[in-house]
Amino acid sequence: MDSYIVKDGMPYCLDDFFTLHARTCHGCDTIITGSYIEAMANYWHPDCFVCQKCRLPPEGNENIYELNALPFCLKCYHEVASSVNNARTKSQNKVLKNSEITKHHTVIKS
Repeated sequence: MDSYIVKDGMPYCLDDFFTLHARTCHGCDTIITGSYIEAMANYWHPDCFVCQKCRLPPEGNENIYELNALPFCLKCYHEVASSVNNARTKSQNKVLKNSEITKHHTVIKS
């Protein structure tokens, strides 16, 4: 039997599932077919959820700092936030705690 994915009790072949229900990575704008991270109201490949300046992933319990809907580590956040002429106030930028980052995996059955 071919591989399929069940969503809301309905089986879908892989092509139909990804056409109808696939999540798109906010980091690289491609379809997510396996593990993904849900953070900042977006979906990310684990390899794409990295600091947008130094490109390093968050480590352990390190907080992520959101600036213009993109993740930054603390060091890079301070560098970028201070150098960007941003109309938003500092209070509108967000600290994303590790507990606010949800990891998921799409299950493919065969």
